[in-house]
Amino acid sequence: MKRKIIILSDVRYEFVAKNLIDSIIIQTNHSIPIIYYTIGFESNIDYPNLICQYFEPVKEYDTDFYFYKPAILYHALNHFGGDFLFMDCDILVGKRFNLEYFRNDFDYPLLTTISHSFPIIFGPHYSNAKIWNPTLKYIGSDGLERLAVEVDIDGRVTGKPGTIIYNEAALMCLFGVKKRTMRYVGTCIISFGEKCEDFILEWKSLIENPWIRRRGKEYLPFHEETAMNIILWRRGVEKNYETIFLNTHKSEILKKVEMDENILDTYIEDDGYTYCRDSKEVLFYHGFKDGEESQKALEFLKQNKQ
Repeated sequence: MKRKIIILSDVRYEFVAKNLIDSIIIQTNHSIPIIYYTIGFESNIDYPNLICQYFEPVKEYDTDFYFYKPAILYHALNHFGGDFLFMDCDILVGKRFNLEYFRNDFDYPLLTTISHSFPIIFGPHYSNAKIWNPTLKYIGSDGLERLAVEVDIDGRVTGKPGTIIYNEAALMCLFGVKKRTMRYVGTCIISFGEKCEDFILEWKSLIENPWIRRRGKEYLPFHEETAMNIILWRRGVEKNYETIFLNTHKSEILKKVEMDENILDTYIEDDGYTYCRDSKEVLFYHGFKDGEESQKALEFLKQNKQ
């Protein structure tokens, strides 16, 4: 059965979703089926390889759009079946994109690591969590790893009064997950198939739990991504795609990485965000919400199609 791409959007971001669809078509020429979940609206976008799937809005998700991901992935498994690659709608795929790279025969989803080892890129956020590690670090705006907080012998964060860091630690404590089994991963792309049904159901059930959602700021500080990582670690997963994308919203940076095969282990801008592990392995670009920059990038991709 042919692997399919899943994207989702509400009406506000349909122009962003269309840019992603256009970038996929540039690189694949309508050869890949795309299932476009439209939340609360009917789309007029029409391509031969596009299936528009209406999805009823969920009132509980009004304040946090990210929570649609698990519900939509679970719906896709049960409604369409087969193997899928979910992609955030603010992605543009580049010349190296190949859907076969995302083959997944495991009973858990595969995701990509991100530019930082903790989900705290622009500085620490705080909560009432305990943490297991004796230190907690984050990546500063200069790209350097810094000590965010210290903990006492009981695992509680010390430092300024009332400043205890928001991260995945509270949910780890709740589920008895004492250590990571791999680096933190992001949910901008998710490769999964029918063998992953039980995992996706657990993910969906966790973030829909009303007790946890009532305490979402503490237990789900990074939305569905926090829950995804805790389940992966709880299940002992050690495999991921590493960092195969670049965070950027700038067409010039996309052009640079598309044309240069020798960018290694560096931040293209001094922002702690545009980390490039290896430009030869950059398959897509995440963060393109600006319409003008996206159009410049799409025009470049079209002109330089291999």
